[in-house]
Formats: sequence, C-alpha cells, structure tokens
Amino acid sequence: MVNERFYNESIILIGPSGAGKSTLAEKLSDFLEMPRKSIDSVVFEDRKRGIIDKFSNMEKYNAYMIKREIEKAESFDIPWIVDFGGGQTVYDNKEIFEFVKKQMKKFKNVILLLPSKDIDESLKILNKRSKGDIRDNRNFIISPCNKELATKVIYENKRIPNEIANEVLDFTNSRKENLDYSLLEKKLNIEALTILHLIKKDYYKVMSERKKKTLDGLTNALINNKKIVIVNRGTNKDKVIAHSGGTLKDGKVHFYPDLRMFRTNEELLKKCKSILPHELFHFFLLPHRFVAEEEKIKEMSGYYTEGLVERETRFFCLKHKEILYEKACYGYNINFVNSIEKSLGVNSYEMLFGEDNYLTNIGDFEKEYDAFVRYENETIKMIEDIAKEYPANLRVDFYKKVRKEALQDGVKKQYLDKYRNKNTDEMEI
Repeated sequence: MVNERFYNESIILIGPSGAGKSTLAEKLSDFLEMPRKSIDSVVFEDRKRGIIDKFSNMEKYNAYMIKREIEKAESFDIPWIVDFGGGQTVYDNKEIFEFVKKQMKKFKNVILLLPSKDIDESLKILNKRSKGDIRDNRNFIISPCNKELATKVIYENKRIPNEIANEVLDFTNSRKENLDYSLLEKKLNIEALTILHLIKKDYYKVMSERKKKTLDGLTNALINNKKIVIVNRGTNKDKVIAHSGGTLKDGKVHFYPDLRMFRTNEELLKKCKSILPHELFHFFLLPHRFVAEEEKIKEMSGYYTEGLVERETRFFCLKHKEILYEKACYGYNINFVNSIEKSLGVNSYEMLFGEDNYLTNIGDFEKEYDAFVRYENETIKMIEDIAKEYPANLRVDFYKKVRKEALQDGVKKQYLDKYRNKNTDEMEI
C-alpha cells in the first residue's frame, strides 16, 4: 500500500553542488517541524562502513542507496525534507537513471534549485561557491536528468533563502491552515459526550454514588452546551499535551497542543481525539484523594494512576472500536498496576469506579514502585546504548521508534536483543 502522505508532503531538493539545498532544507525543516535527511551524510556513513566499496561504480551505489533510503523513510509514516548531493541525481547510464526515476516518480514535490536560468551565470555562481572540484558543475547544470526528476524548477535569482523557502511553500501548499479553535472545541465536546455515554453504559452499575454524580455532571454540562474540553492557546509549562479536570480541579479537559506539529485542523483534531478517552477516565480516579501529600508518595500515586487509567482506557477502546485512540506511553505503569494487584491485594477497579480508598502498605508499595521505575530507566538506557551501535544517520530514528514502542508496551529487556549485534547491512529500522 502506497504511503500517500509520505509521497505527497515530503520535499525533495536536488541540484548542483552550491545551489543552496542544505541551507534551504534547514529552513524548511525548522519552519514545517519536519525531519531532515541529508543524503551527503548518508553517503559519508556508507563510505566509512565500506558499503560503497561493494559497488563497481558510484552510479550503481547511488541507485541502491536512494531506493534503500526511500523505503526506510517511508516506513516511519511521516514526511521528510531531503537534500541530495550534486552528483546523486545525475547519471550517464540510462538504465540506472530509469531505475532511479522509477523510485522518485511517486514524490509530488521534487524541487530543482538553480542559481539562474542562464547557464553561464549559474556556472559562475556555483564555481565561486564550490570548495572542491568544479569540473562537474557544468555537467550537473546541463544534464537532462535533474529536470526529468523535478516537478518544479526554482531559480535563486539573487534572492535570500527565506524568499526561496516561501516559493517552495507556495508550490507545495505546505503552509499551515489557520487553526479554528472554536470548531475544534465543538467537535471534541461532541466526541466527549459520545465517550461518556459509552462509559455510563459499561460502568454505571458498579460506580459509587459520588462517581455517578461526576459522570452525570459532565454529561449534563455537555447536553446543555457547556464546554468540558478546552483547547488552550499557547503551551503548558509542564510540556504536556493535555491535563484533565482531576489535575486542575475545574471539571474540564485542557489541551495544550504544540501547534507547530500540525498543518491542518484535521490533523490536530485527530491527535486530540486520540488522547481524549484517557483524559476522561481520569475524572474517575483522583490521585490527590487517596494518598498523602509527601512528594515521593505523589510521584508513586501519579505513576500508579496513569497505569490504572491507561489500562482501563485500552480495554474500553478495544471494546468500542469506533472510538479513536492511540496508546499512551504507560506500558510500564500498567505492569506496575498488575503487580500491585497481585502482590499487595489492591483492588484497582474499586479505586477507579468505587469509593476512593487510601492506599495501605505504603512501604511495600514504595519498594515495588522503585523496582519498576528502575527497570523502566534501565530499559531506556539499553535502547540508548543499542542506538550507539547504529550508523549516525539511523541513531535518532531508531531511538525514537524503539523508545516509544517500549514505553507503550512495557517491554522486557530481552525484547531488545533482536536489535543487538546486527550486521551493518541489516541496520535498517
């Protein structure tokens, strides 16, 4: 299945050495909050690893490398800003070029950067900027390869990088929509009412009177067109994306989305919807009501609470598949809740929907908490160490992907063995 977002939103920059691709890629990456991949860096790493030596010439290597990097980037399901080196898109061998062309043709935004429409003027500018061999510059300009690959040619014409970036953004239609907060809040409140109706259907009979009152109050507020979901303008000092009423004690869910991450109202709505079920379940477990105020116990309470809420949210959303949900990174917290129930006899279900109970056996609770947090931290440290075994161009992507996977599922350390001691040719993520 073709990853349409990857191919439609990625921006590929090609052109001769010195055309300004790297500078432009940095600006676009910063503005759009999209990851950047420098193909020159990939070539440098492959050279160090001896991969290039396996090919009879650079054209064959470039074709292999381009296919490999496209497949790797596509697997992350996000668009990229990619800047190619001058010689990586120019070929003498027609058969190899057709192979590369086939790999590139799915991309909607392949931008060829040139200093000027005038070949001699372009050559003069490029030769002045070049730090190395300038003999290939004319070939890079006059070769038909780049123009066949490009979906858009942009000429610098003595403009500054910001002006060129604006032309790219206009062509790719990458500018962000004006986010409509009121419409977003309206849709989220409608979604909240749907979720609360399902919670009532599933849990009302086992709820304590106080928690029935909480549920009825939230539902009635929505029925009477009062908002219980607020999208805040600006960021939260704690750098979280959402807080529930259980934390702020105002009976509302507050979202603090980093607006740089979203280019459309639909993207932002989807992200907020995927978090909303977890935040609504928080209304039925208020950690400050069942533990003391000591800082360490607050930490333990928060760790336990997130695990309990996330576990029930996953169960609920698995049953109601119509509710959009993305697993939060509380896998180890869930493991902790399961262990506490088994070893200390804690009735977590009663904590969630019954009357609030104070936790007992705080000493034993603390021992288990320390053990689980230590295990989680050790696992993340293992992921960091394994990432160091990967080539530089893969490390960050590997760490982000596997760390999220580990935190979502609460994996055991042995799970990470499959990533260890791989041959360099197998180090793809």
